[in-house]
Amino acid sequence: MISSTTANSAPGLTLTVPEAELYYEVRGSGPLVVLVGAPMDADSFAPLADLLATTARSCWPQPSG
Repeated sequence: MISSTTANSAPGLTLTVPEAELYYEVRGSGPLVVLVGAPMDADSFAPLADLLATTARSCWPQPSG
């Protein structure tokens, strides 16, 4: 199940899977760019995602869920 949520003052989505709930954010439109970094949190990608949003859709997960 996918639902909208708010975490760390930023809108995002959650994906519920067995035994976990995963938080992620998506911005922009166009070709998909997946940003993965650990132990960085989703907020760390916000400036880059804003730049990418002009030409691509970016998605990045919150490592802690």
